[in-house]
Amino acid sequence: MTHLQRYFLCIGAQKAGTTWLYQQLHRQAKIYLPPRKELHYFDSLYLPDYQERFRKRRLISHKNLLQQLDIQHTSTADYLNLQWSANYALQTELTDSWYKSLFPQTEQYIGEITPAYALLPQLAFQHIQTIAPEVKIIFILRDPVARSWSQIRFFSKFFANKDLTNLNAALEFSNSHECHARSSYNITINNLEAVFKPEQIMLFYYEDLFQDPKNYLAKICEFIGCEFDPQAAETDLNTKIFASDEIACPAKLHAHLQHKYAYLIPYLEQKLGYVPDAWKYGT
Repeated sequence: MTHLQRYFLCIGAQKAGTTWLYQQLHRQAKIYLPPRKELHYFDSLYLPDYQERFRKRRLISHKNLLQQLDIQHTSTADYLNLQWSANYALQTELTDSWYKSLFPQTEQYIGEITPAYALLPQLAFQHIQTIAPEVKIIFILRDPVARSWSQIRFFSKFFANKDLTNLNAALEFSNSHECHARSSYNITINNLEAVFKPEQIMLFYYEDLFQDPKNYLAKICEFIGCEFDPQAAETDLNTKIFASDEIACPAKLHAHLQHKYAYLIPYLEQKLGYVPDAWKYGT
């Protein structure tokens, strides 16, 4: 079996700067990221509720690409993108061989960023370790109160079937698996540490990342194993992608979430030595 070489994953957290990270790493010449940010391979295998959802998304994405294609002004890169998209969207049997075909044979460092992988069970991480024994895993941790509130606002804006604009609906959603599991960092970290060596796991805080984005990009590249190009990182360093409108979290919801995730503070203080002040006192 051919293992994935020079391979890394960013597994979230959702609403913790992963789209920003995708765009920044995409600019690094020594890193290859697929045309699509989130491949959703492993969650399709190990989280049954996700398989049909992302099969449909793959098809919609490919259809949209076909509709946008201008035959008269199509470059070689456009055709390669279309070829990749067809392979990604139209495959019906998801296998390791197919997944590996989504990455080129290259001397670059290859990886993908799928926040849903934070929800994976330990068995899925064992699968990843089998096909990529030297994989590097990046996990960005955001204040769970702010992360949950950002997810609530994002879902309200982009999903017509999730009206979370009233407080009761927001409270109910914050207790749902869809929201709660995304902030259960201890479960993800414990699953990672049961499978991978400490040097294969990079944990850091979203709040620190955006305090010093260039320095953290350099640290991420060093962790992956590649040389950091500071000039490629000059653009949009402080721009947040898909940022929700700046609306304060309602006091009742904020208090509920703060109580709900209070246990993470001592857990992460033990793991990382500290948590940012925003986790304790709000922003």
